[in-house]
Amino acid sequence: MILSENLNLLFIKVPKTGSSSFELALAPELERTALITPILQEEVNLQWKALFPDFEPLWEKNPLRLARSSYLAIKQLGLKTFLTRLSSDLREQCGPASLGTDFWRFYNHISAGDVKARIGREKFSKLIKVAIVRHPYSRIISAYRYRLQKVNSYKTNPPKFEDWFQREKVLFRPITYFTHIKKKNALSLAIRYEDLDTGIKEFGDLVGIDTQLFVKRFKETKIHLYAPPTTNDLIGKYFNSERIQREVYDEYKVDFAAFNYQQDV
Repeated sequence: MILSENLNLLFIKVPKTGSSSFELALAPELERTALITPILQEEVNLQWKALFPDFEPLWEKNPLRLARSSYLAIKQLGLKTFLTRLSSDLREQCGPASLGTDFWRFYNHISAGDVKARIGREKFSKLIKVAIVRHPYSRIISAYRYRLQKVNSYKTNPPKFEDWFQREKVLFRPITYFTHIKKKNALSLAIRYEDLDTGIKEFGDLVGIDTQLFVKRFKETKIHLYAPPTTNDLIGKYFNSERIQREVYDEYKVDFAAFNYQQDV
């Protein structure tokens, strides 16, 4: 998640939509006090170092600067120590001052509804709210392939796609869980993963940044390098039966409807 006062932006980070790459590509456009929630520490190190040779990981130099990424700060320091050392001047350095002591309550895949509850309806209503959305079939294949690489037991004994889906679908909530509030779309712009070039141009025009430079950084920034991109051939491979198509559709039918995705492979 990104919350930037200078850009008047709230970026909601939906899992398995390419949002981590988007987040890193946007980071150089943000003020130092913008709130950026954490992704995997080792991946931030590698990717930021490649993009910005003079980048120094904040957690190695001053853990409290991770109030931009508060989860890691709390994890490393312990909640009691973190709160004890959280003076007003550090809050000023590490997060939007208008959030007061609440800035550290944000987390990576926070929903629009939870952000609204934390910052209040008035502040929330004035923000440009953006997220990347993705076809449910493509998104769940990406989740499956990611989990095969991250779960040790799956590396030696990978489950079939259908079996894995029944086991872990609860871990991957519908996109609308993150983007909708009381069943109403809270976004100003939904960038479609299937048409990123168009969506990013609309985004750049909306927040007033150099779109060409942003696109260049986005394409150079690859966070999860565990598998090649999901293609139409892969969708056909995994969704080769009416049963699995129906099961995934039933689980994510709100996303199909909300973002006008087609059920047919």
